[in-house]
Amino acid sequence: YLYHPKYGSPKTEVMREKPGKVRVSDDGLVVELETTLQTDRVYKFSLDRIRAEDGSTMSDTRAWYTLNRLKV
Repeated sequence: YLYHPKYGSPKTEVMREKPGKVRVSDDGLVVELETTLQTDRVYKFSLDRIRAEDGSTMSDTRAWYTLNRLKV
């Protein structure tokens, strides 16, 4: 998205990313994703394929994250 004081922006430089590695904790409560990220980008996570052991889904399967700075 373009950064400016007005509300709203068209999407720019849209890219589809896939995690390189996925690790799930032994208790199944924590998932770690490994991928390459870039600063000054908005990331949308689509989590609709995640299911509990009983087959149920999460109440909200989308998340957005704005990466402003990487800690070095």
